[in-house]
Amino acid sequence: MKINKLKIKNFKQYKDCTISFPEGLTGLIGKNGAGKSTIFEAIYLALYGKYKYNKDKMRNDNAKSNEPIEVELSFEENNNSYRIKRKYTGINLTPNAELFINDEENASIFGANEITKKITRFLKINSKKFKNSFFSE
Repeated sequence: MKINKLKIKNFKQYKDCTISFPEGLTGLIGKNGAGKSTIFEAIYLALYGKYKYNKDKMRNDNAKSNEPIEVELSFEENNNSYRIKRKYTGINLTPNAELFINDEENASIFGANEITKKITRFLKINSKKFKNSFFSE
């Protein structure tokens, strides 16, 4: 999997951020609390729709309660391009998801849970293995 771009809105310390990933290996460096782990959490949330803490800790402190949390991940795998958009709305942070494969929207076919299952199938790795393989807490 080659990650191309990550967009984050109202997620933890990120109010509105877009990160482009260049070719090759990418390293994240910064002070404690700068948001390095949050970038991985946003990737994980985009792919699998999971957040390890209480939902009330997801929203940026400066965001209003009616502002949605959004993560969007663009990546390539096996000669296909993928874009996953996950949005959490309202006080209860109701999840919504959209999946685009080669710029075609597949969201009308698949709901949020089905999108997660589809991601797991074509990446050939479930959320637990992904987290344990690519992130050291």
